[in-house]
Amino acid sequence: MIGYKLTDRHMMTRGNTQWGEGVTHVAAGTGTALCSSDCIHDYASPELAAFMNPAHGDFASPVLWEGEGDDLVGDDGTKRGWRRYTTLRQVPLPQPTTEQGVEFAIRCALLVYTEATWVAWAEGWLSGTGRSGNAACAAANATANAAATYAARAAQYAADAAATYAARAAYAAGAAYAAYAAYTRTRINEIAIEVLRVPKASK
Repeated sequence: MIGYKLTDRHMMTRGNTQWGEGVTHVAAGTGTALCSSDCIHDYASPELAAFMNPAHGDFASPVLWEGEGDDLVGDDGTKRGWRRYTTLRQVPLPQPTTEQGVEFAIRCALLVYTEATWVAWAEGWLSGTGRSGNAACAAANATANAAATYAARAAQYAADAAATYAARAAYAAGAAYAAYAAYTRTRINEIAIEVLRVPKASK
């Protein structure tokens, strides 16, 4: 199955694993745990890779590869794990703007967080009618007092992203992680694609 893998600028990943055009590696482990030697990670789309890099490899100058995985070990909605993987060719890595990072965070959180005041703020931000710093800070403060559930964490990340406009760092990825942990995985990749592919003028 075709996917997308991130490496550092030297075309390496954890454990000094060297990748390149037509290079194949097989996972050392035999289990099914993601984020372990049991598998080799990739992403379902270039867009998802761009948004999730800060929470996963956190490569400063990442290189994106189109690749092919064999023998799927697992899929947590933010990344996939394969027993065997081949990097085929380098492809362009999308560069999300800060605004797109905030949008991604909010839309992921909306998958799982339903508190009425926060939802009203989030929908206002997405429509462009409620983007003041004060409103974002109020939303962030409101979620800080919520129960420590994964859904509330997703909402907190999203509100913090809007309040600080720092979503190109870890906030957007954090919201997606928390949304997945709240047992919603099917929409995260679709949201990443929509945020980066829909022309701004049409929103």
